[in-house]
Amino acid sequence: MGGRLKDTTFESRDVVYEIGKLAPDWELIGLKKGDIAFYSEQRRATITANSTCRDNRPHSLKALSDSQVIGIKSKRELLRTAMRVDGQDAMAVVWEGMLDGVPVKIAGVVFKDEGCIFDFTYSSLPEVFPRAYGEFVKFLDGFRVVRRK
Repeated sequence: MGGRLKDTTFESRDVVYEIGKLAPDWELIGLKKGDIAFYSEQRRATITANSTCRDNRPHSLKALSDSQVIGIKSKRELLRTAMRVDGQDAMAVVWEGMLDGVPVKIAGVVFKDEGCIFDFTYSSLPEVFPRAYGEFVKFLDGFRVVRRK
């Protein structure tokens, strides 16, 4: 984790943001890369959030969303739609594919805001995907950039 999470507020060297509160069965897990990740054994699903504020290249939302599934084999895009997160234009995409030989379904959301890129994922086995998708929506609905450093 490249920062620290206190309650629903994450702070890194570049940015401070709030996330939507998750149900008690979501456990904060460690990451080698990225800001924060939660896993629910009960729902057999993972939710992640990441921010990158030191990349000033002009990436499109499509390119950013496509990068969320690098490493997923046999991927198939099921949905791509525009949405808003924290008042900013965002792109949401849902894919199915294989990760380490296991079927996976992934929802990804990306947006840019004043020099920062924010990306979020929700992933699970395809058959349990609907079980916690609402939690991911609440997580996103509660997202708000507090400040950039």
